[in-house]
Amino acid sequence: MEAREVLQQYKVGRRDFSGEDFRNIDISGADLKDINLEEVDLSGANLSGADLQGANLRNTVVDEVTKLDRKWSLVWKIVNRGCEDLNLREVDLSGANLNGIDLSEINLRKANLSRTNLSQVNLREATLKEASLIGADLSGANLREAQCQKANFSQANLSKTNCIDTNFCQAIIQEAELVGAIFYESNLSYSNLSYSNLIKTDLSQANLRKATLIKADLSKANLSQTNLEEANLSQAILREANLSQADLDSAILNNIDLTKANLSKAKLFKAKFIQAKLIGANLSIAECRKANFSESNLREANLRQADFSEANLTQSDLRLTLVLGTDFDRAELTGACLEDWHYNSETKLNNVICEYFYLKANKKERCPYTLNKFFSTGEFTKRFSKILEIIDFIFRNGENWYEQEIEIMKKTIMDREEEIKEKDRAIKSYEERLLDVKYFTSSNRLTTIINKVESNSVAEHKSQGDTYNQSGNFGIGHMSDGAIQREAKVAGVLNEADKRSLAEIAEEIQQLLRQLETQNPTATDTEKQTFVTLAIPQNKRQRAVSALKSGSKEILRELLDNPYVNIGIAIIEGWQNPE
Repeated sequence: MEAREVLQQYKVGRRDFSGEDFRNIDISGADLKDINLEEVDLSGANLSGADLQGANLRNTVVDEVTKLDRKWSLVWKIVNRGCEDLNLREVDLSGANLNGIDLSEINLRKANLSRTNLSQVNLREATLKEASLIGADLSGANLREAQCQKANFSQANLSKTNCIDTNFCQAIIQEAELVGAIFYESNLSYSNLSYSNLIKTDLSQANLRKATLIKADLSKANLSQTNLEEANLSQAILREANLSQADLDSAILNNIDLTKANLSKAKLFKAKFIQAKLIGANLSIAECRKANFSESNLREANLRQADFSEANLTQSDLRLTLVLGTDFDRAELTGACLEDWHYNSETKLNNVICEYFYLKANKKERCPYTLNKFFSTGEFTKRFSKILEIIDFIFRNGENWYEQEIEIMKKTIMDREEEIKEKDRAIKSYEERLLDVKYFTSSNRLTTIINKVESNSVAEHKSQGDTYNQSGNFGIGHMSDGAIQREAKVAGVLNEADKRSLAEIAEEIQQLLRQLETQNPTATDTEKQTFVTLAIPQNKRQRAVSALKSGSKEILRELLDNPYVNIGIAIIEGWQNPE
């Protein structure tokens, strides 16, 4: 072919000239990027000054007269004759097409391989220390056990590259494509992989100590048992990544996305997760002692049996979080959202620091409700400890929370049914005996008989509780010739009993309503009445009703705190006419 014809066809887009006859052609200084000269005869041809970046020189024919720049002459030798006896240290092979070449064990230290096509190249055990591979194509290449310390792989393509046991210490691999690459047991300590694409990359058991991975995408990557101690992964994406048993001690993970990631048994001592997203993440049995999770989203995360002692969880979102057996000893939970927290009696809340928390997202339903009120030291732990002692169940399905509690209460009542019935019979018998006094000759006689009855009843039922201990003077109503008429009231006996019954029931109702406010502040009046009714034994309810019938409603108003007056009276009145 003539030079003019070649250049014209190249200009209009032709790149494949394989098998053509270029003998004695003069195309010096021409732009021939990515041209395919495979099996082209270049005998006597002049290509000096021509740009042959990406050119395919495989099986190209040259002779002693063919003019090629030194760089492209070296490329031709490597492609067609191999690298034996060639010194490639600090050599310039930038832009060369070395696709599929065997460069195993070759010394390319400080070589310029920028934008070089090294796809499918065998670089096993090669030396690439301080080499420049900026924008190079290494897709599918074999870099196993290669020495790449301080090499620059910025913007390079290492997709599906075999980098097992490769040394990338202090290497720069920014904005690189590493999808599907294998870095198993590789040394990437102090390396910089910021902004790189590492989706589905295998970094298991690799050493990334003090590595920088800012804004890197490691979605679905395998980092199990990987050393990421003191690494910087700020704003990185690790959705569904596997970090089980990884070492992230003192790592920086601020604003990281770990949605549905697996961090089970990971070491996170003093790690920083400020404003991190850990929705649905698995941190079971993880060591998070002194880690900082402030303002992080841990919604639906699994923290089962994890160690969060002395961790900072202030302003964090812990909605629907599983914390069965989790250790929060001395952890900070001020401002955290604990909506539908899943905990049990093994959840450790010793010495938790919490001035207030929220029961709903977006800082809604603050506890304590008043903005200028805060929990005193130990109050949070005390409140939750009481709840755990009473219910000891996992808090699920917030919308139907009371159904689960009702079932638990029913079981408790059934277990104690015989005991309750026995106490009820004893109390009823005692009251009947007191009311059955039919005649007395004097107030001294009355006092003697009442004390005798009471002493006998106490002796018989002291193990049952709920006995009447009367003292002081007694007044008698409805007397006729010194005898008390049937249905008469004995002042100081029944009136004092009524007051005490009302005082006890008022306090118990208030305690139950306070407990309910903590668990479900939006409970309706019907739900409140159901909860309190199931929690208080029948005999106590009957006594409260009896006391209320005797005209003690005003006393009840005095006994109940202001927020609970109406609901408290409504509950007792509801016991008079049960459905």
